[in-house]
Amino acid sequence: EMSFGNGGTSVDPTGIITYLTPNSTGTNASLYNETYSKVVDDRSVNNIDPVRNRLETRHVSGTNYTDVFVTCLLDYGEPADQAAFDTATDQEGSYIFDELGLRAFSSAGEGRLLTHVIFHPVQKSLNRLIQIDYTVRVQSLTGFNEV
Repeated sequence: EMSFGNGGTSVDPTGIITYLTPNSTGTNASLYNETYSKVVDDRSVNNIDPVRNRLETRHVSGTNYTDVFVTCLLDYGEPADQAAFDTATDQEGSYIFDELGLRAFSSAGEGRLLTHVIFHPVQKSLNRLIQIDYTVRVQSLTGFNEV
């Protein structure tokens, strides 16, 4: 699952942006203010568009890492209650995103936060789609066994 939020930055009256520290340590790690999430596991029955929201792994023989590529598309019509145009005058809207994270699957509900990224605020509105291509590199200190 890819989660989005609007609590990762603050903007002062002169436009100076202060970025908070990513919050991904410990079992209770979470986004500062999660406002939307989307399933990106293309094998999940909860993924409504597995062609455009998917996971892919790539491993090159002889290397000690595997890359996990995550693709997530926020289409024009989602979230359903977003503003019609990207004309916000402040950073208070639920869909003015400035943080995202990947969560592990959990059959009991919200899975553990695996990654957390803070970035310049971006408004999601009906007049724009946002595609996120996200790479996570998993590296072994001892090397992978080829099968």
